[in-house]
Amino acid sequence: MPPDRSQQLLTATLKLLVSQGCPYATDRILRRRTNRCAPTTTDWKHLSATDATELRTTFQVLAISGSLRAASSNTGLLRMAQRVAPEGMRISDPYPIVELPYYNQDLDTPEALPASVVAWRTACVTADGLLIAAPEYNWSASAVLKNAIDWATRPMGTHCLMGRVTTVMSSAGKGGGSKVQEYLVNLLPLLGVPIVNDPVIAIPMGMTLISADGTTTDPAVEALVASRLSAMQSAIEASCITP
Repeated sequence: MPPDRSQQLLTATLKLLVSQGCPYATDRILRRRTNRCAPTTTDWKHLSATDATELRTTFQVLAISGSLRAASSNTGLLRMAQRVAPEGMRISDPYPIVELPYYNQDLDTPEALPASVVAWRTACVTADGLLIAAPEYNWSASAVLKNAIDWATRPMGTHCLMGRVTTVMSSAGKGGGSKVQEYLVNLLPLLGVPIVNDPVIAIPMGMTLISADGTTTDPAVEALVASRLSAMQSAIEASCITP
């Protein structure tokens, strides 16, 4: 599939939702995109037959790397996830969160909202789940990742990550990123974001094991990522049938 194919599908879906008066639709509406979720209310005539079928049968997972380094092992984890994703799940290319301005409530209005933020929230609201690869900076999240989360979790209670199944993995120093995972795994549920965090993926000295292209010298890392994605897929499927 061409690199921009997922974004084309996301854009088509957003147009459909806007036409139905739901520019920031709830997770219940978006979950009807899949054949697992009985699309009874969505008017699929707005999409082409090919797009509608693909959206109904494949979970779309938005990938986010908290590292901007070209040789990042965290970005490598996302590339690895793309390769080992189970059937019925598609992992996007890492989203360019570096394009987001620093969060400023003065900009968070319909009149002033930057185009990069509209695109980011669109990508979030039209995804079935989020896959975050988080480096650990000073025992917490990187500034660029925290900023992306800030933009995606406003306004409180009705934001575009509400109900989106999310999973966090890390490649870091000797601790493997355990502190940043603790931070995010405790923070996100408070914001209404369900977390899948088993099996734990916190790779000590991951930069020595994982390349930015997603290859690794340790097959056990691939097995961990594949197992986590399987658990994530199950959680998304379960969320689809939750009344």
